[in-house]
Amino acid sequence: MTRQALGKVLISSAIVLSAIVSTGIDLSHGDTAHVHNAAWHPHAIFHDVVMFLLLDFMGIVCLWLLWRKSSEPEVGVRVAALLMLAFWSPFYYVTTLVPAASLAATPENVSNGAFVVSWAPFPLYINVLVGTFLLAITAVGYFLYRGGQKKSLVDLQ
Repeated sequence: MTRQALGKVLISSAIVLSAIVSTGIDLSHGDTAHVHNAAWHPHAIFHDVVMFLLLDFMGIVCLWLLWRKSSEPEVGVRVAALLMLAFWSPFYYVTTLVPAASLAATPENVSNGAFVVSWAPFPLYINVLVGTFLLAITAVGYFLYRGGQKKSLVDLQ
């Protein structure tokens, strides 16, 4: 497998995992769920469903961009990586932009430490760790693709 192909496989894996994990968590049942959480306002649930459906459809478009035949395949790789960055990076700063926002699904999750890594010196939410992992896979995939692209251009000369 070439570095370019491996890079595209890694980016594809991050895209598919993003859709599966986000949709699965949002549709699950229990205190940490989103769609079926009684503490959530119906309009907040609406926005959550819109968000994860957008992520799912964005993933389909990203996969198409990555694997379609094109005279400029690097455009698809770059756009797919940027869309992953656009989705996961707000987990790092949205609570600064909107202080009323929380990384926890309910206030009880904050008080009882659910989905928080307890050994960290500050609250470290599992959803941020998952996003960081998926961004890392995307970054490695992107740089593998770019490195393979430069190598193949050198081979052509």
